[in-house]
Amino acid sequence: MPHYRLYHLDPHSGHIRTAEDFAAADDAAALAELRGRRLAHPLELWQGGRKLAHIDAPPEAAALSPGSPD
Repeated sequence: MPHYRLYHLDPHSGHIRTAEDFAAADDAAALAELRGRRLAHPLELWQGGRKLAHIDAPPEAAALSPGSPD
């Protein structure tokens, strides 16, 4: 089963905050894993050196995130 890495990005700098690894049957299953998540910051989904998706958080989520400029 392929391994995937989901990067949680800082909405202001774009730098990686944290990462989570998981296994999925294929790319479609890995992308389905992201459905239904409430986004508080942007995410990127990778499988090895291949970026599968970049998902932006809604603008209101960035405005509410810790460390956001006032």
